[in-house]
Amino acid sequence: MTLLYDPVPFEDHAWLSGGKRAVIITTAPHTGKVICINITQKNADINGDGVPDQLNVKVSSTRVNLETGEPILIADTPIGTNANVHSMSLDAITEGGVDVNNWVAELIDESVQKCLRHEAALNAFSLIPVNND
Repeated sequence: MTLLYDPVPFEDHAWLSGGKRAVIITTAPHTGKVICINITQKNADINGDGVPDQLNVKVSSTRVNLETGEPILIADTPIGTNANVHSMSLDAITEGGVDVNNWVAELIDESVQKCLRHEAALNAFSLIPVNND
């Protein structure tokens, strides 16, 4: 599914801080939905020589209320993804084989897509009656 979205401006929303970014989806059937993406990075020294060898990026996403940043719930469950860690060799970046900005954009897009699939799954499960026997 191809999605288009616009960034939520930081200056208009105090809940956007640290590694948080947010987007408003502009394509149907998800038009108007707001997804908050939490992204952080940490370098790792894999071979112990004191020089970072690997970039680790942790990404998660949550459907949120645009005004408050509070998570959207379905049946008391927040819509969103667990944090996933993605790694990239700093050599690959240094040698020019990888554009970090494109890589991060792909990670964000993937997390937005997963968040929407999680919402669809929660909606489907919420339609099934609970057997309390």
